[in-house]
Amino acid sequence: MAPEEAPPQAQSAAEGFAADYVRYAYGLAAATEITDASPELVAILERKTPQVSAFQAQSADTAEATGVNLSMASETAANGVMTVRAKDSLYKLKFELREDRGQWLVTDVSATG
Repeated sequence: MAPEEAPPQAQSAAEGFAADYVRYAYGLAAATEITDASPELVAILERKTPQVSAFQAQSADTAEATGVNLSMASETAANGVMTVRAKDSLYKLKFELREDRGQWLVTDVSATG
C-alpha cells in the first residue's frame, strides 16, 4: 500500500513554516513572524535564542529551506523534514504538523539525529 499523500493544506503550511523558521533561526525574524506554527510553539521559540554559530550566521543572507517532505501519521497529523541550505552546507530539521479545525500548524521542530 502506498503512503497517504499529505493534503495540499498541510504541504502549504509546512512550506510556509519552513521559510519563516529559517529566517527566525538565522536571526532575521522574530518567532512571532513564523506563520503556520501553533501558538504554543511560537511561545517556546520566543523564549529561546536561536543557536546559530558565528560561522553559520555569515550565511544568513543565503540560508533557505530547499525542500519539505511530509509523511502522514494519521488523518490529522503529519511528520516532516525540511532541508536547509546555507552557502555550501545542508542540514535537516524534523517537525510535526497537526490539523485543528481545518488549519494545519507545526507543533514541534528539532534537529535530525
